[in-house]
Amino acid sequence: MDLNKQNEFYDTNKSRLYKHHNRIYKVFKSYVSEALESQIIYNKDLRKKVSKNIILPTSLLRDDKGWLYGYTMKYINGQTIHHEIHNQTLSFEDKIFIINEFFEYLQELHQYLTVGDVRNSNLMIGKDRRAYMIDLDFAVKNNSPRIPIASYRIAYGEDHINDKSGDIIKLFISALSLLYNYNVEFDMIKNNDISFLRNFVPYSGSLKEYYYYLVNKVYRYEPITEYLKIPIDENVEKDIMVKKRDALTKKPTTL
Repeated sequence: MDLNKQNEFYDTNKSRLYKHHNRIYKVFKSYVSEALESQIIYNKDLRKKVSKNIILPTSLLRDDKGWLYGYTMKYINGQTIHHEIHNQTLSFEDKIFIINEFFEYLQELHQYLTVGDVRNSNLMIGKDRRAYMIDLDFAVKNNSPRIPIASYRIAYGEDHINDKSGDIIKLFISALSLLYNYNVEFDMIKNNDISFLRNFVPYSGSLKEYYYYLVNKVYRYEPITEYLKIPIDENVEKDIMVKKRDALTKKPTTL
């Protein structure tokens, strides 16, 4: 396919995205490193093992010499948490359902890799009000000595948390951003410390307890082996379960 300005969908520091029908073509601005190519190939193979709502490469783009310069992936019609904060299109019930889906996807991924770059702009909400995780290029597969590349890191004193615990804390920060229509992530980056969150989370209710559970686990460097859900109020639980049933039985979109 001849990619041109007319097809350009999004321009980042390291790549350009082109939309053609139901596919996105991600083209890097320079040839990728051996380590990045290995991770992209690993991610492509991972598609068969994880949820279809985790958006991974469907095919690789190589030049006539065999050098990898990009890949294709499924197009998702929707917006990121970053945009939802401003647009405010979702109900509280929708947000709880979506947040729980994100934690389910992270649990799946952690069987195979550490994401690293969990952030508002990499967490998408489709028009179908389903959660989608995107941009796992700089993740690191399990047992690799490499550290994931991330837009920001969770500070712990003079150290940074680069493992799966960091992924969970970052997803919790994005969950708060979505729930309160406030960019908690920006405050996290500005303060470079998660301790400020204790002043943001309400002094009563399940979110506070959930926050302290995560903080205590991470600060003690204990492995987080269980993924708690954001608790659902009994009055809306039935509606949430109906939405989840409908979503899971919906005919999947094909490329």
